[in-house]
Amino acid sequence: MTEIWPVNDADGAVIDVVFLHGLNGDGRKTWMRDVADPASFWPQWLAEDVEHVAVWTVHYDAWASRYLGHSMALEDRAKSVMDQLRNKRLGERPLCFIAHSMGGLLVKEILMHSSQGRTEFRTFARQTRGVVFLATPHTGSALATMLDTLPRAVRQTPAVRDLRREDPHLRQLGDDYRDWVAESGLKHKVYSEMHGKKGVLVVQPSSANPGLAGVPSIPVDADHAAICKPLNRDVAVYAGVRVFVESLVAEVTRPPPADLPTFVPRPIHGRGETLDKVRASLARSVLVELSGTYGIGKTAIATQLARETATEAHAVYLSARGSPGVTVSSVLEALAASVDSPHERERLADRLLAPDMDVLARLDAILDRLRASRVLLIVDDAQELRASPGELRDNIVGELRDEALANLIRAIVRRPGHNVQFLFVTAEPLLKRAHPREPVRQGLTEEPFGEFIGDLEADGEVGLRMMPAGEMRELLGGGHPRTTELVYGIRSGSATPVRDLVSIAGDPERLDRALMASLGDLDREALRSLAIFSRPAGRRGRADRHARRRRAGRPRPPLPPTYSAAPARPLRSAVGRRPPADRADIARRAGRPAPTGGPVLRGRSPPP
Repeated sequence: MTEIWPVNDADGAVIDVVFLHGLNGDGRKTWMRDVADPASFWPQWLAEDVEHVAVWTVHYDAWASRYLGHSMALEDRAKSVMDQLRNKRLGERPLCFIAHSMGGLLVKEILMHSSQGRTEFRTFARQTRGVVFLATPHTGSALATMLDTLPRAVRQTPAVRDLRREDPHLRQLGDDYRDWVAESGLKHKVYSEMHGKKGVLVVQPSSANPGLAGVPSIPVDADHAAICKPLNRDVAVYAGVRVFVESLVAEVTRPPPADLPTFVPRPIHGRGETLDKVRASLARSVLVELSGTYGIGKTAIATQLARETATEAHAVYLSARGSPGVTVSSVLEALAASVDSPHERERLADRLLAPDMDVLARLDAILDRLRASRVLLIVDDAQELRASPGELRDNIVGELRDEALANLIRAIVRRPGHNVQFLFVTAEPLLKRAHPREPVRQGLTEEPFGEFIGDLEADGEVGLRMMPAGEMRELLGGGHPRTTELVYGIRSGSATPVRDLVSIAGDPERLDRALMASLGDLDREALRSLAIFSRPAGRRGRADRHARRRRAGRPRPPLPPTYSAAPARPLRSAVGRRPPADRADIARRAGRPAPTGGPVLRGRSPPP
């Protein structure tokens, strides 16, 4: 039988922490140093010491011998546990598993089953943020292998047979789990026993290590049973688990990357080499510049890097063309918002309001709280920060118009002991001290260009692939991504041949007309009210009828008498201005020459 027991009230929690015991374990006793002392139940300590967590323990039958009770095979038990977790609505918010011994193998089985995404349990793989392994036999236990010599006396259960040393299923489970973790970015904490039970190590240190890149197995002065029963809150296992769970809570409550562009496609085609170069540059440099002509794919690369960074660090996106822009204030606010702890963010905000703090003092206060965090600050459209030729300044970071901003960036670059990095995305080289500078010069090559076209047409065939990809690529600026997207956008609402669309893309007036012809009625209404186009955007149906008449060589029908014979009306009600006659009379009385003509009623304002 599988049971899920709550440890504390789940109201206000942002993450569920689930404890799973191992062989011959119990949902409460496994986690108690003294079963006669309820205060030694350390899942309760975690619920008291870490805010915003809901703690649960799982109890299930996992007996080593049939004389003691029953057991299930690992795969079957995983499904049983997932079903009960789902019945308690676990998996609807982020999860952390803390597992002892065979419970760790059960966690791996749960995550591998749910990661396949073909069942109702797929949410567990998506929501799990961290796993703690306590003496888990990832490659099996020699003790279980020894029990094979006494099968009749012990009457092993399926649970013991799953724990045999170098069991093929465990090897495959370990390989699959390592591959999945490399893609998912799941965080881990691993502990191994160093003392034997009556002189025998139940789980060897080599088996307790899951072989995950960058995750050490931490040895503990305890035997297999005591490793999951800390004596007090100062014991290394409990302190380490508490800090680990606190980091997951901070990650879950962390503000999302600021204003990342939403128009960037997934995946990015043909930019793998550039992405690798920028990743390598960021691994060794504080200030990196990504430059290239407009629409070549720089923002897509930067956004992909921000998405990757967001799994392990903070990614902050600022655009020099957006609001609030890139200023001293916006940079400091973005860095302050990257502090992990909500409590620390509040304390920092109060301190930054002190009137006696200058910019550098505020910067030091922020960086002091970011020492344990990595922050990638992306500055897009950075060419807009360049000073005009008449006001060039010899700044250490480039010819920036805002000298205070340049001084702030220089101070961040020179400050030691922090992990704040800048990625400047610019249409032209800007920074003097950026190292290295990664240019993006070429359009997409033929193969990724064909994949890009395929992604654009995934939602509906619009005829972009009616000619060979190589010929299409040459027409579209040598595989220029922005030109391709623009032509696709027009083509999706128009029957205009692709060759004609290429010339349209270089003609503002023709582009204006083509874009209007591709819009739906709701878009036209919105753009008409905003006066985006240089002429009124008529309803689609009327525009389509006129376009068909022009293609057929038929003249446009005359306006109805209602419009052609309509008398002139004062303009006050339409645009809030006096009629021309009134303005002329006012001008004469003021001794000024009378104005000629009426107001310009077009979508764009008249030149001054």
